[in-house]
Amino acid sequence: MYKSTLLFLASVPLLHAAELNVANASKHPYADVKQGREDYRFADKKTNEVRLYDFYQRQADYYMDPANEVPAIIPAYPGLDGGSHGHWGKHNQNNYKDPRWNAMGQSQFWGQEMDNVITDSVSVLVDSEQKLYTAFSPKTNLSFYRFWSGSQPVFNPTRWGIGRGVTLKGKASFGSNGKTIKLAYDRSKPSKAVVGWLVDRSKQEYLGMYDSQGVSVFAYKLDGSEVLDAVQGLPNGVYQRTLEFVSDFEGAEVALFDIKGKSLKVSDGIATGLLADGKTKFAVRTQAAGENIFKAKGNTLVLSIAKQLAGSGMNIFMSADKKALGDKLVAAEKGAKKVRLSELVKKPKSRWSDDMQNLAVTKAKDDAAYVIDDFDIPLENKNNSMLFLSGIDFNKDGAAFISTLMGEVYKVTGLTGSQTKWQKIATGLNQPLGLQVWDEKVYVLEREQITELQDLDGDGETDFYSNFSNTFPTQMGSHTHTYGLERDADGNIYFVSGITGYRLSPDGKEYTALSTGIRNGMGFGSMSDGTILVGPQEGTSTPASAILELKEGDNHGFKNREALSVPLGYVPRGIDNSTGGFLEVEDTRWGPLGDKGLVSVCYGYGSWYQILFDKSFSKEQTRQIATVPMKGEFASGVLRAAVNPVDGQVYTVGLDGWGDYALADGCLHRIRYTGKPMYEPLGFATSDNGITVHFENELDAAAVKDVKHYFAQMWDYNHTKQYGSPEFSLKEPKSLGHDPLNVKSAHLLADKKSIFVEIPDLQPAMQMHLRMHLKTANGTEFKTDLFPTILNLGEYKEFEGAAPKMDKNREFVLRSDRVEGEIENLDTQSGEQDDHAKKVVVSTPPGLKFDKTSFKVKAGESVALVLKNADVMPHNLVIVKPGKKQAVGEAAFKMLSDPEALKKSYVPDDKSDVIAFTFVVDPKGSHTTYFTAPEQKGEYPYICTFPGHWQVMQGKMIVE
Repeated sequence: MYKSTLLFLASVPLLHAAELNVANASKHPYADVKQGREDYRFADKKTNEVRLYDFYQRQADYYMDPANEVPAIIPAYPGLDGGSHGHWGKHNQNNYKDPRWNAMGQSQFWGQEMDNVITDSVSVLVDSEQKLYTAFSPKTNLSFYRFWSGSQPVFNPTRWGIGRGVTLKGKASFGSNGKTIKLAYDRSKPSKAVVGWLVDRSKQEYLGMYDSQGVSVFAYKLDGSEVLDAVQGLPNGVYQRTLEFVSDFEGAEVALFDIKGKSLKVSDGIATGLLADGKTKFAVRTQAAGENIFKAKGNTLVLSIAKQLAGSGMNIFMSADKKALGDKLVAAEKGAKKVRLSELVKKPKSRWSDDMQNLAVTKAKDDAAYVIDDFDIPLENKNNSMLFLSGIDFNKDGAAFISTLMGEVYKVTGLTGSQTKWQKIATGLNQPLGLQVWDEKVYVLEREQITELQDLDGDGETDFYSNFSNTFPTQMGSHTHTYGLERDADGNIYFVSGITGYRLSPDGKEYTALSTGIRNGMGFGSMSDGTILVGPQEGTSTPASAILELKEGDNHGFKNREALSVPLGYVPRGIDNSTGGFLEVEDTRWGPLGDKGLVSVCYGYGSWYQILFDKSFSKEQTRQIATVPMKGEFASGVLRAAVNPVDGQVYTVGLDGWGDYALADGCLHRIRYTGKPMYEPLGFATSDNGITVHFENELDAAAVKDVKHYFAQMWDYNHTKQYGSPEFSLKEPKSLGHDPLNVKSAHLLADKKSIFVEIPDLQPAMQMHLRMHLKTANGTEFKTDLFPTILNLGEYKEFEGAAPKMDKNREFVLRSDRVEGEIENLDTQSGEQDDHAKKVVVSTPPGLKFDKTSFKVKAGESVALVLKNADVMPHNLVIVKPGKKQAVGEAAFKMLSDPEALKKSYVPDDKSDVIAFTFVVDPKGSHTTYFTAPEQKGEYPYICTFPGHWQVMQGKMIVE
C-alpha cells in the first residue's frame, strides 16, 4: 500500500545550507570529478571536462572497502559536475544564443509560434522578389491573419530559437488584432471573434497544405464544401488571394483584416479606407459569380461571398501601397496570375537537390554485449540546415525517416552498409518531436497537429502536408511542447501536449485527456501490453526525472495543487538528469534485450539504461520499476530510438540543447548486439526481506554468497514547487543523504542465473540502489547496479537462516509539502508599504523574458516594483549592484541542494550584492516589493534567479 501525504517540511525544520550533507571531493573521493573517467570515450571533450561520472557506483565501491567506515547517513549526490558550477554544471548552455535558424533555407513556408499569439501559425513567402509574406492559422477560423513585407519572421537566438517562436519583422500591412486572434484560436470556449471564416467551428475542417511550384495552397472544408486557398504576389506590393471551390459552396462571410471601420467606402467593386492604424490606406477588389459584398463588422473588413458552383473560383486583390490604389489596383488585376489551384496541386515539382551521400559508418569494437556504432551526419550542408534530430522510424525496407527539431524530415538509406545517403523529403514543420511510420506512411507530431507526409508524384518529396488531426489542445510558452506519438493495438494514438497526456481516436476526431501535471514529458514510449510510458523532466513540482504510466485521471503535480499520483519509478539524477524516449524491443537478433526488453535513452547524459518491471507485481497491481545503467555514450542528447527491421538492431537519434552533455548539434548511432555475454541484470523482484535479481549467465556460487560483494542504500525526494529535489534520508528526514541498508546474506538460486539478496530492513522508498560485485561460473568478474523505486514490498521470502520478519514501515509515502486543493495567494507583497512610491510594473510574457529590459528611477526615490507573471512558469526579479550580475546568478544556481531555496526565493543568503528582490511569483500571480533606489546614479542589472533563467532573463534599472 502507499499514500501521498504532506510530510516533514511543514513540521520539521530543515538544516541550514552550510550544514547540508552533500558529497564533497575534498572529503569524499567518489565525488572527485577527475576520477572514474577511464571507461568513457568522450571524457576528454571540453563539455565533459568536469563531469562527475558514476557517482553512485563509486560511492558504493568506496564504502564496500572495509577500510572506509559507512556513516549513519551517507552524503547525497552533489549535482552535475560535482555541484561546484551550479545545478546544471559548467557547460549548461542555459544562456546559449545561436541565430543559425534564421540562415536556413526554409523553402517558402515554415510553421512556428508567432509573437506569443498562436502556436499553429504557418508563415508563407508569397513573393521572393518583393519579399511579401503572409501567415495562415488553421485553428483561427482558417484565416490569413497577418500580411507583411521586407523580412521573413525572425527566430530569437536564445537557446537556438526553440522557446520563443518567431517575431514579425519588416513592414506590417493587413492583419487582425492579437486579442481577436487569440479569442478565435481558443477552442475551449465559444467565440464570436471576427477573424477568418465566420462559420461555426464545428463546420470547419482543415485538410492540409500543398507545396506546389512555389505556392502554398491550403485545403479545407466549410460545412462540407472543399475549398483551396492561396496567396501570391503581384507588382506594386499587391496581394492576390485565390479561392477555388472544389465542390458546391453555399456562401459565407470571411473576415479579411482589421480596418478603421468608419473609413470604409465601396465603389465600383473596390473597397477603400484606412487600416486599423488610422493612417495607412488600403484598397481591395474582387470578382466572382454572384453578388459579393464588402462591409464592416465593427473594425473588421468582411467579404460576404455568394453561392458558388463546384469548380468556380475567385480572386481577392489587396493593396496597402498608395501606388496601387484605385485604378492601379484594377491594372494589377489585369496582370493577375490566372491559375486553377486544383490543377496546380496536381503538378508538384522536385525542390531539393542537396542529397547528401557517402556518409561514413564507424563500427565499434566488439568488446561488449552491446556497443555503439557511429554514423556521420551532414552537419555541414548547402541548406545550412540545423540537424537537431528529434525522431526516427523505419519502413519495411530499412530506410529511416528522421525529423529535425527545426522542421525538416530526411529519408536515410544505407544504414546496414558502410555509407549512408540522406535525402530531404519535407520542411517547414512546427517543431516535430515525434515521428512514426504506420502502414508505410510517415506521420509527424508537430506542436499543433499530427501530419501525414504525402508524396503525390513519386519523387520522394512531400507534396501534401495532410492534417491527420489537430483537434487536441495545445499551450503557448516554454515547457509546452508536444511529445510522443505512439499507437496501441486498437489504433488509438497517444502523446503529451503541454502538461497533459492524450489518447486520440483512430480516426483522429476525438481526444481524451489522460494524465496531467506532466512537466516537459519528453520521454515517451509504448509497450506490447498496452502500457504507455511518459518521462517528465526534473524541475518545478517534479523532484526528479521519472517514469510514469499514462492513465486517465492521474495527476503528477506540475501547475496544480491537486492530489498526487505515484509514478512507476524515479531516475537518480546521477544516472539521467533528463529522460529521452522509451523503446520495447521484440527482435531476437538484438540478443537478450530483444525478448521484450525495455530501454530508455538519455537526453541529458547522452547514455542509455534498461527499465525493468518488478516481477512480483502484475499489470493489474501497483507496478514499480528499476533502472539499470548500460555502457556506451552518444554524441548528443539522445531523444528517440527505433528498431531497423532489416538487421534487428536499435538506432538512436539525438540533439543538443541546454542542460545536457551534447558534443554536436545532432547524432545518429546504432546500439548493436555483438553476441558477447551480457552482465547487467535482466529482471528483478522485490520481497519483504530482499531483492531477487536475474542474469543471463550462470554465476559463481562463492562470489554470490559473499555479502562483502554487495552494497545497498536508499533515499527519498521531496515533491515541492522548488526546482527538483535534493536526496533526503528516510530515517532522518530533516537531513540530506542516503540511508545504508544491511545486506545480511545472498543466495544463488536453482537456475544458477538468479540471486536473492537478503535485506531485512528493506522498506518502500522513492529510490534504492543495489551495487553488486559478481563473477560468472566461468570466472569473469563484473560489477553492476540496480536502481529501483520501491512502492510495495512483496511477500516475505522464507529460507533456512532467514532473519525473522521485521517490525518496520511497509507503507510507501510520497514525500511532499503540498496541501491538496490549497488555494494560494497569487498576489503578495514585501517591504514597507509606501503609497507615494513610484510604481514600476514589469511583466513576464511567455518565452523566458521580461517585457521591460530597462526602467528608470531617481536616486533615493521610493519605488514600488510590481512583478506580474503572465508566463506558464514561476519567475522573480532580483536587482543587483553594478558588475555583480554573474556573481549573484551563479550563487543562486548553487542553491538547488538547499531544501529552503524556494522559501528564500532563490536569492543567496549573502545579500550584500542585492539591491532588492521580489518573491518567486507563480503563473498569473504578482508580487510588489517596496525599496529605496540607491543614491549612486548608474545602471543596476536585474535578473530572474529562478533555476535556469538568470542567463536569459535580464534587464537594468537606470538610476538618474
